[in-house]
Amino acid sequence: MIDPGSLADPEAPPRRLIDLLAEAALGWCEDADRERRILARIEAAVDAVVRDFDEDLAVFARELESFRAFFAAEERRAEAAATRQLAAVRGRERLRAARARVSERIARLVGEADLPPRLRHLLFGPWAHYLVLLFLREGEDSAALREGFELAARLLAAASGEAPERLRGELPRIEAQLRHGLHAAAVHDHEIEALLAWLRGLAGLAPPTPLETSPPQAAAPLAPPFRSETQADTAAAAPDPATPSTALELGSWWLFREGERERRGRLVWQSPLDGRLLFLHQRGGVLAELEAASFAQACREGRVHPLPRAGSAIERALRQCEQRLGGAGAGARA
Repeated sequence: MIDPGSLADPEAPPRRLIDLLAEAALGWCEDADRERRILARIEAAVDAVVRDFDEDLAVFARELESFRAFFAAEERRAEAAATRQLAAVRGRERLRAARARVSERIARLVGEADLPPRLRHLLFGPWAHYLVLLFLREGEDSAALREGFELAARLLAAASGEAPERLRGELPRIEAQLRHGLHAAAVHDHEIEALLAWLRGLAGLAPPTPLETSPPQAAAPLAPPFRSETQADTAAAAPDPATPSTALELGSWWLFREGERERRGRLVWQSPLDGRLLFLHQRGGVLAELEAASFAQACREGRVHPLPRAGSAIERALRQCEQRLGGAGAGARA
């Protein structure tokens, strides 16, 4: 080489071109670039340097500017796609968090109470779905959500046999709130009327009407599969020993192996709720969304590996080149 030191200078065009090509190649995989646009452009830049270099470093500057313009456009498109993916996964995460909080709070209200099956279904099904809507629209600390949980407590008190006169005085407000919430949860009118008839019977305003023992087939109950916030925080903060925490930083690249197939994805998001991980490929599409336990298992089995940073890999390669060039020069002088 005319000037081996230009490779060690991070501002020199040869080194900047190498760094940029390495950055583009680090995340390349066929799934992300089936037309091989990026790969073909990398190969074209290398071919141009090999073909046109004649003791003139200007070819590096020319190819640097050309490839930089191309790759910047690719990155803008990928960033727009990644923004959409992140918005979608964060929306799903917000819904999961809302369901978890509502489920936990209703479970605390119910406790060990022996409820009619239909009332249990109402609280963990349609009414819980309505509370989730309030959580998402109004916020966890909103007056509307607080009133929704208070109504659930009133229904539990009514089922436990509280004084009818107290229920009687609050019944108009309870009926109005129930109608509004259950309509929002897409509960059929005849099911709402059956519930209201039961309440009127408990209040002494109508003949006693037992709730049907078989729950309606409307909104599926919110199952409480979510761990507590403390457990989720612990899981997210304590990565598996087989996976160094430093490698789990957002923006790091990972290699996924499935038999002979290899794919590369960038870690862009980790769930604060349960530690799930989202990886996007170079074009901004979803490569994988994994639970923390599944990811750790894949690492242990050697199916997922962290990729070195492009800069560190280039540094090692350049040091090896310099050592070889130095050795060759010494041999020639001898």
